[in-house]
Amino acid sequence: MNYTTLSSRVPNTRVTTSLGLPDDIGLAPAISGQIPENVSSDGTNDVAPPNPQGRDVIDADGTRPKLLSCRNRILISTFNTRTLLHPPSRLNELVLNAKAQKIDIISIQEHRFFHPDTKLEYHHIEDYQLITSSCWKNSVNASVGGVGLLLSPKAMENLSNIDKVSSRIIIADFEGNPKSTVIACYSPINTSSDDDINDFYNGLRSVIENVPAHNFLTIPGDFNAQLGPNDAKFTFHTETNRNGEFS
Repeated sequence: MNYTTLSSRVPNTRVTTSLGLPDDIGLAPAISGQIPENVSSDGTNDVAPPNPQGRDVIDADGTRPKLLSCRNRILISTFNTRTLLHPPSRLNELVLNAKAQKIDIISIQEHRFFHPDTKLEYHHIEDYQLITSSCWKNSVNASVGGVGLLLSPKAMENLSNIDKVSSRIIIADFEGNPKSTVIACYSPINTSSDDDINDFYNGLRSVIENVPAHNFLTIPGDFNAQLGPNDAKFTFHTETNRNGEFS
């Protein structure tokens, strides 16, 4: 699979500030100090990047902190927000809770940001960054779905690749020891057509098969699945639905 690197995203990106004002820019969008200038197109680093205060961010071995290592603890979560559009304070509330719980990566479903002309859009909320792929419109022109990743400053500093696979799947790679791959996804609902569900799971399987075997792989998402007592212990539901069988 061809991932989109930080430098190759330039022609097809747009930044949205915390005030909701889009600004076209000529560089891959990022908060100062989050994606360092010394990240090359292949994701390698020459020197340790500065943090927003201008001081070198170093780990115990003299390099910048990795997202994942034997010394670092990270939290990865998933959250179906229903919407992040209204009221606008929802974005700030999301970041506030991410900070309180010390979550570095949140897989977001149903953000409902509609930007069909841009592959990925960047939203700056304080020192966090929300990266979204566009939602879609239903038969009555209402915004539906949309997946994204909310990243802490540490996660942004280690982000090497990110790509929109489909309207329901985003994949991101992070530097670390080992390197990490996060696949954020949002499954069709249980009553969707067989074609929609098969397309989603076939696409997800294809993405997983192309992740290097040594990467630490996480797949946070909303799979719209229910598990019954025949498939798991202490379940809330009385039977497994079709999505549960796929999952």
